[in-house]
Order: sequence, then structure tokens, then C-alpha cells
Amino acid sequence: MDDESKKFVEHLAIVISKSNQHDRLININQLKSGKAEEIFQSMKTELSKYSNLTNIISCVCHDTPNVNTGRKGGVVIKLIEYFESLNKFLFNAPCRNHIDELILSASYVTLFGKPSGPSYPMFVDFQKHFDKLNIESFESCDYEIENELQILEFIDHQLSKNSKRKDYREALELSRLFITKDVLFTIKKPGCDSQSRWLSKWIYSLKIYLFRNQLRDLNFKCSFTNLRHFCFFCITVYMKGFFENSLSTYCVLNDLNKLKSIQQFYCQPIKLAASKSFNNHLDYLKTSLSSFALFDERIDNKTKEKMVFNLKNKENKITVIDTTTEIDDLFDSSNLVFLRNLNLNLDFLDESVDE
Repeated sequence: MDDESKKFVEHLAIVISKSNQHDRLININQLKSGKAEEIFQSMKTELSKYSNLTNIISCVCHDTPNVNTGRKGGVVIKLIEYFESLNKFLFNAPCRNHIDELILSASYVTLFGKPSGPSYPMFVDFQKHFDKLNIESFESCDYEIENELQILEFIDHQLSKNSKRKDYREALELSRLFITKDVLFTIKKPGCDSQSRWLSKWIYSLKIYLFRNQLRDLNFKCSFTNLRHFCFFCITVYMKGFFENSLSTYCVLNDLNKLKSIQQFYCQPIKLAASKSFNNHLDYLKTSLSSFALFDERIDNKTKEKMVFNLKNKENKITVIDTTTEIDDLFDSSNLVFLRNLNLNLDFLDESVDE
């Protein structure tokens, strides 16, 4: 809010990151509007104040609304063109969490419909019923979950990190309760149900399904079958990538595995909706951002040898990605261009992977 006019105004925060430990807030500029041209000009003005910044910036990370990603004048396109005019490369690195939210939203809407307002009607109804429930009497899922032990290990590992984000931790705890009642957590009273809350669909869906038997007795209107499908999707397909999105070296393999899991998901409506949404955001697979996979310690040396061979010898990147695609298929000569423009010492590409 502007102190003088007492009106809400648009603001733009510009942050420069060297690593997770080196973030610098350049400025928070007030904007007359949220249009792409004004956002771009604001960023350009700030960059011009620091003569060396454009020489060391390699990537731009951003949320993915149309104002940023629009192909005919989005902020990111304008920034890339500006850097090109300075004979510099700027690589586009869209925020993975925001893209994952779009995938989850598409899956939810295809099962339960798009709400007409800021809240989801089913979640609002659940808030009204919650005080009537015995929160100690809930039911875990009564269907077999593939790779259950591995999923539980992943959840426990993430919980051990003691995340400061309470909604992240709540999603993990509820996911564990969905799988098994071996470890009990307190199920919290429903909070914000707005579409703007990233994890509200995941958290609310799990809570409702855990109390499905009590809610049936209360004539709660819901397709619990669809709700089970959605919870399965969150836990078996969505969860791992979401919680590892901050690790850029993991994003490529996680995205490839996620895409394959979506294409093999048993619920056809979710499969189609999630695939359609994800296919619009395959930057980490179809662009040179796949280079990050070179530094993923989970990938075996033999595969990394193929990746290096392809970036030195392959001209055209794969265009169709499906369940047969391997991670080395994502590499071509554009990956070498990407690495060079990061000003890295690339001597390691000529050494044995085993070393």
C-alpha cells in the first residue's frame, strides 16, 4: 500500500542470486501497472545502475504467468532480447514449484470442476463439518500403494529436515497418515482454502479423505473415489519433484520421471489433464537447462558418458518425450553452449567420468 495515497499499488522485487547462500535484494520498485513493458523497463533501469551485473548474470528465474512468459512480449522474452543486444546470453529458468502448481491445479479441476470464486466449495463445506469430527478416528487409504516403503522413506527424510514452511510439513504429515497410521500426527483444523495457497488442494484433499467414513455419515457431498485418485496422484507422482525443486541438479531427472509417471498414471482424466499442463512447461527437458543433470550424483557414470558424448556430437535435441526417453537423449550441442556461457572451466568434460 502506498503511504501517501493509501491505495494498493504494484511492486517489483529484484533479487540477484549467486548461490543459495548469496542472495542480494537490489531494489523493490513501485509500478504504475503490472504490464510486461513496465516491469521490463524497471528491471532494465536497475541493471543499468550496476555496470558489471549484465556481465555476470546467466539465468533468469521467474513465476510463469503470461506477463512473464508471453511469447509476443513477455518480460522474460524482453530481457533475453536486451541481453542479446549486449552480446550476452540469458537463459530462461522458470520456477519449478509454480509449474508444479499448474499441473496440480489442472488435475484437481478436471475431477472437481473450476470454482467460480477464490475458494473451493468442497473445502468450505469441510470447514463447516470439521468440528463435528472425531479427529482421532481417521482411516488411512485402504488400497495398495506402489513403492510404499520408498515413499515413506522420502517423507521421513523431508520431515527430518524440519522445514520452516508449516504448510509443507503438514502436507508431508498428512501424506504419511494417508499411507499408514504407524506414526501419528495431530490433524490441524482447516486453514486457508484460497486458490492462491499453493498446497491447499493437496492438504484439504488428504484431510477430507482421512475422515471419509465420518463425512459420509454427515452427508458430506463429495466423490471420494475421485478424491482418492487425486491423493494418489499427489503422493505417488507429484510429491518427490515438488520437495526437490530447490535442487537444480535434480530437476531434470525428476521432471523426466514425473512426465513418465503422469503418462502411466491409472486415472485417465488426471493423466490427460496433467500431461497437457506439463507439456507446456518442459523447459528443463527440451532446452539446454537439461545440462544441470551432468551434476546429479544419482545418475550413473555410464549414462553421464552418453550425455557428454551427445553434447559434443549431437546436433538436434529430441522433440518428442515419452516413456521410452532416456535422460542422455536430452543432450545435444546446445548444452555445450549453455555450459560455456556459464563461464565454467569445461576441462572436466574431457576427463573420465570415473575420476
